[in-house]
Amino acid sequence: MCAAALTIASGCSKDTESFDPEVSKTGFVELVASIENASTKASLLASNGEARWLQNDAISVLCTDGTSVFFDLNGTGDTRRAFFYGIIPDGKEMGDYACYPVGAYIENGKISYDLPTTLAVGSTGACSLMLAEIPEDDFNIEFKQLTAYLSIAITNLSSSTATVEITSDKKIGGKLSFDLATAIEDAEDAEAEYNSVYVDYTAGASSATVFFAVPAGEYTTLSVNAYASDGSLLSTYEVMSYSTIARGELKTFTISM
Repeated sequence: MCAAALTIASGCSKDTESFDPEVSKTGFVELVASIENASTKASLLASNGEARWLQNDAISVLCTDGTSVFFDLNGTGDTRRAFFYGIIPDGKEMGDYACYPVGAYIENGKISYDLPTTLAVGSTGACSLMLAEIPEDDFNIEFKQLTAYLSIAITNLSSSTATVEITSDKKIGGKLSFDLATAIEDAEDAEAEYNSVYVDYTAGASSATVFFAVPAGEYTTLSVNAYASDGSLLSTYEVMSYSTIARGELKTFTISM
């Protein structure tokens, strides 16, 4: 998940307080980063249904020469807005974009991120790829979700199950890339590299729940398949058919194999 912000002034809300520093694009720089309204986008996954920054989060800030600098979160809270600070080295200048997580990278006019091909078992998850534009004269930035999210509770697995696969007509695992200039508008057209991802499943368990990011857009089909150790198919379940997931949207399913 994403969270924390510094309380700016006594009696003021840390989620609504404005911040107007002297604008500088070199040396020590502090940004105030928010996440777009998650109560109607991704319910990630605070009890009130908002995406939130977490302590020790970091963002990657693009410099004008194409390199990036990590900015660390300054605070310990549980908020949708947070301070991030970093040092733009001598000879460099802060550019126009920031991205999250720091595992994402910006190069040659594109933002890219490697979606997992093996999914850890767990009922909650983290914000995935997000992008923010940095205005010319304002250090308040807003991160936009570039992926959608699925939470699938898989039940009634056979004791013979050795492998659990989630597969789709749309490529859902591996490298996912967007053109920086049109990332928000084109989010639902993007695909990753692979049509299948796999659950990090404990053999013999009767259930597994996974929460993971997927490209937004239209899905003709998305299914869960359970295989025995010899590769034979034990069961299959079509989770979605002819369904569209908006960027930032979370869809939740419980299925019985």
